Parts: sequence; C-alpha cells; structure tokens
Amino acid sequence: MRFLKEFKPYLRAITKRRIGCAERAIKKQKNKIPLFADQLSWPTPIERIIAFDEATLNSFMNLRKLACKQWLAGRRILRNMDKCKKKRFLTYWNNSSMPGNAEYFLDAIKHFNQNK
Repeated sequence: MRFLKEFKPYLRAITKRRIGCAERAIKKQKNKIPLFADQLSWPTPIERIIAFDEATLNSFMNLRKLACKQWLAGRRILRNMDKCKKKRFLTYWNNSSMPGNAEYFLDAIKHFNQNK
C-alpha cells in the first residue's frame, strides 16, 4: 500500500543568529509597552528560543499523533471490507494521484465506501 513518511521532528541549534533574532523580538515587544516595560519580567533570548523549540516539537508530535490515528482508522475500515472491495480500493489507492498521506487515505476510503 502506498504511503508517505511523516517528517521527524528535530531541534535546531541555538546560534548567534537565533539569539540576535530573539533579542530583537523581545526589544520589539518591550517597545510596544513604553510606560511600564521595565517593570515586567521578560524572558531571556535563550529562554525564548527554548520555549519556541518546545512549542514546535509539541506541534510536530500532535500532527504525528493525528496522522497515526487517521492511519489506524483507515486501516480499520480497510480490514472490515470484504476481499473483492478491498482489492478494488487498494488498486484505486495505489494508482491514484493523491498524496499518500493519512488524511487523503482516510478520506478516500470513506468516499469509496459511500459510493461503491
């Protein structure tokens, strides 16, 4: 059966360029609050980068979990099909021009079940 691999999440290195970008972003946020900016606690550039990296990693992992659930749901539907219908769907899926993503697989198998 045709499928595309999911991207593996990775953390980017903390470079001088990223630190400079984080410093500029923090400075820009401080300039938006001109009166009491010095009284608020602001993250350091390193803390900001680490927070963004953690959020990115969480986002990647949530997308991977969603894709996993969709593959499982599609495979469950496929497993419950009779042999002839399963063979027709797999031929349709393997020859289709749709990307081999979980979303497309689940959508294709649901529409296939409704129409045929």
